[in-house]
Amino acid sequence: MAADEGHIYFQQPIKFQKIPSANIAYRKFGKGKPLVFLHGWPLAGVTFRKLIPFLQNDFTCYVPDLPGGGETKWDRHTDFTWPGQAKSVKQFIDALGLNSYFLLGQDSGAMIGRCLALIDRKRIEKFAMTNTEIPYHRPPWIPLIRRLMFIPGANAGFRLALRSRWFLRSKAGFGGAFSNLQLIDGEFRQHIVQPLVYSSYRMQGHMEFGSDSFCPFMVRPGSPRTGREHSSRSS
Repeated sequence: MAADEGHIYFQQPIKFQKIPSANIAYRKFGKGKPLVFLHGWPLAGVTFRKLIPFLQNDFTCYVPDLPGGGETKWDRHTDFTWPGQAKSVKQFIDALGLNSYFLLGQDSGAMIGRCLALIDRKRIEKFAMTNTEIPYHRPPWIPLIRRLMFIPGANAGFRLALRSRWFLRSKAGFGGAFSNLQLIDGEFRQHIVQPLVYSSYRMQGHMEFGSDSFCPFMVRPGSPRTGREHSSRSS
């Protein structure tokens, strides 16, 4: 099993499900009761690649890229707030025709899952959360990073920073998320970091996700959001 961990994920073709404000990219695996995975920020469904081989014999696994992440297509009408993301996930699940499902949320995906539970509680059989946000307990540099998202040229600036091995390994990057920093240089860099470095559209998606969702206590109703004037074309 160890040699094949994660490989199954990439062998499965990407599917797309259109909802009102996005075109959700997802992969489907296995058989059994539906299990929906929600990834964190600034990540994608690939986060769960090594879990799938252990779960697909017991569950039908649905692994979407949330709006702003991965292959999912978003536009200026997409709502990136946590309640907005939860609404998008509910619409995605509605479109799949699931009468009930299990839910696994990681990082910000678990926060979105909490919002989803408020609007779709009758269909959720069980909900597991891992490594999720604790309200008002955030690293001190997160509000700063969020403010930087509003500065002109921030998209290019963040993509430039992600090219730096030092930044990736720093606490302001991903250093605090890994006990073994060597892992940042492998599949994580290939599947999570490099797509952001080489695509301004993908970077903008995570800036939208981050500015509207990751620090919601800093967003006032009706306040401007980053990138609303940007085109939804990928670069």
